[in-house]
Amino acid sequence: MRLGASLAALLMVAVAGGASARADVVHLKEGGTLEGKVVAEDATSVTLDTRFGRQTIERSRIDRIEKKPTSEEELAEREAKLKPGTPDEWFALAEFAGRHGLKKERDRLLDKVLVLDPDHEGANLARGRVRHEGKWMTPAERDAKVKAADEAAKRAQGLVEYDGRWITAEEKEHLERGDVLFKGKWMSADAAKTAQGLIRVGDSWIPAAEAAARARVDGFCRENGLALEVAAGDHVVVASALGADHAKTLRDASEKAFAFTATVLGDPDDVSWIGGQKALALVVATRDDFDHFVRFFAAHEPKVNKLWADSVARSDGFYWWDPIGTSATYRGPRSADETTSQTVHALGHVLLNRHQYNFKYLPTWLDEGFATLTEFEVLGCNFACCVTPEKYATGTGRKDDLLPNPHWYDDAVKAIVAKEDPPLVQVIRRDLATISRDEVKKSMVVVKWLCDERREGLCRLVAALRKSWPKGAASSVTKEAIEAETAAFAALGMTPEQVDAEVRRYAATLKSAGKGDAKGDGKSSGKN
Repeated sequence: MRLGASLAALLMVAVAGGASARADVVHLKEGGTLEGKVVAEDATSVTLDTRFGRQTIERSRIDRIEKKPTSEEELAEREAKLKPGTPDEWFALAEFAGRHGLKKERDRLLDKVLVLDPDHEGANLARGRVRHEGKWMTPAERDAKVKAADEAAKRAQGLVEYDGRWITAEEKEHLERGDVLFKGKWMSADAAKTAQGLIRVGDSWIPAAEAAARARVDGFCRENGLALEVAAGDHVVVASALGADHAKTLRDASEKAFAFTATVLGDPDDVSWIGGQKALALVVATRDDFDHFVRFFAAHEPKVNKLWADSVARSDGFYWWDPIGTSATYRGPRSADETTSQTVHALGHVLLNRHQYNFKYLPTWLDEGFATLTEFEVLGCNFACCVTPEKYATGTGRKDDLLPNPHWYDDAVKAIVAKEDPPLVQVIRRDLATISRDEVKKSMVVVKWLCDERREGLCRLVAALRKSWPKGAASSVTKEAIEAETAAFAALGMTPEQVDAEVRRYAATLKSAGKGDAKGDGKSSGKN
């Protein structure tokens, strides 16, 4: 193998040498020429080495042979005549050698030029040198000088090198301690996290706005030996016993509920108006787990007591909005979708009641109508979860009545158009114990109309109710409640009778446009 490599190298040298030595030109009688070096000739033929290899041509074909010196011979002849010669003349000879492939001779001649004139531009450039600060040098030498000068300048400025960067000594000291720069100030990594609105929970840093919800979930799980999947959105933290997929689905639905409420009520897209903390939506597996959470909640929420817990523990779920919005339910025999529907409905209550909250409740028609509409806007169906089944009685029983129903909104629109719905002046006199299913349905359409066509009026109505509605849970038929409703509709600029007429017109428009008919897919076309 070494012998083969050596032979190959020798052949390469021979070919290269032959290429540089070609000088003779054989002119053929039939026209054309051959260039090469004549290596043998006699009376009958001429042999010469060409760039294509050795060739022998018969004398009878040759017109004449033009003998020329080789490149090496011509270079030697020119160099002999040049002595002593100027730097430019020697450089021209070096260029001649280069053009004829005589690399070693070219390098030798360039060196001679630089001995005669170290500053010769052509020779320096030919050698690959560059001029820097008035001197010729290699690019590597120039780069080293530039780097050294830059480092000296940085040190003169009081900077030090750290992790490939030039920084102040103070910065280096902070970085070596593990400090970080936040909004122009150096602080510890933990302090920076805190300054960014994060708090440490175990080994994790979470947004401070999630602190209350996370602490409530962690404390409940720790106390009861449970594990819940947590999925946090921008405004709602979800904890579910039904798995990660359900937690994410419920989180996304909850965020849509927040977006709907924030848009309708004109509140900014943050958590300041809901108490500065993200709402909590919790779903556990069994009634016993729900009972335990109700009692855990009561033990850590100063505004409720054991009597409240005893009552709520027997329900299907609860919601609370002061100071932190909370919704809780359990699955039991129900579907995962059913728990999602109930949670979104409850969040409708939480979000509406947090709006401009001043320790006063809102009337049932508005509260239940808004929660029902929120559920419909987010999920395209309704699930009756706040009114007692007896008030929803249709002869089908509790189980059928509580299934997600895509027809509530459509049924209400048809009833309003057919004048089969209860008048609004009757609906606004109901409380949670007396309101009927049809009255809840109408409330949903009234709130929908307010959202679509009287959004600013809706905000004025809510503000008026906040101002004048009796403090605490109050019956809608008391004198104070009736006066508060009158003031609220005055702020809206319409009487309940006028609202009835406008809602009827609105419903007729939806019906004629075909927007009041359910498509049978769980999503009503009555949504805008």
